[in-house]
Amino acid sequence: MDMQQQAVSASDAETGHNKNADNFYLLLAAVQRMGSSYQPSNPLITVTALSSKALHVVQAISHLHIATHEAAEAQNRRTALFFKINPFAARIYSTLQSSQHVPPIMLQHARAILKKISGRRASGKTTVLPTKAVAVMNDAGVRAVSQLSFDQRLAHFISLRNLVFSQHAYEPTGQDVGYSAILKFEDDLLEANHAVGLSNNKLVDARNLRYTELYDKTTGAVTVAALVKNYLKGKLSNSHPDYIKIKGLAFRRW
Repeated sequence: MDMQQQAVSASDAETGHNKNADNFYLLLAAVQRMGSSYQPSNPLITVTALSSKALHVVQAISHLHIATHEAAEAQNRRTALFFKINPFAARIYSTLQSSQHVPPIMLQHARAILKKISGRRASGKTTVLPTKAVAVMNDAGVRAVSQLSFDQRLAHFISLRNLVFSQHAYEPTGQDVGYSAILKFEDDLLEANHAVGLSNNKLVDARNLRYTELYDKTTGAVTVAALVKNYLKGKLSNSHPDYIKIKGLAFRRW
């Protein structure tokens, strides 16, 4: 399945989750209109239980929307910051070249690290795009970028910083490429990378919560809706208006 097909499938699933939630509210409204004639013995499908389940479902979906937005923002912040690695590393290398007492072997190591940061092999072939990471589409349709590429480029930048700081031969011509600026940039990279990890964990938790509220085999909304339909099918005739309204509400597992 290519990326476009994955995006369509993810979009269909998101629509399906929301449709299940909407139909569950319609189911609740229908049984509420039945008044005292709706008296199931199963505690899972009482009006009170249905009302609670409907609330939990909408809360789970709302929580997921927030987590999805926060994860996307964290991804965007990190991507924007990591786009700056190549030019900043190149400036560090140029400053290293212009410094008086830098040994040739140090320049050689720095040049090799710079190639790794920019994704170039010794042959000159590009292995990782310098300003555009490899993208995939996750199951929520959120654009996610290969974590490995970020981790690798961060590790290479730290290697460059370690090399520069290993001797006192580095002579920056301005504060924006000085020791403090390099440390600050590294800290920003680490923080941005960590923030993505945290936001992705929250996103996974939010998806799991929505799945539980909608699709748990015992207490999920889809399961509960089927119980309500079965109860009314046994209580009412197939031609009864109340049963016809509820029968038409579709619930699907995604």
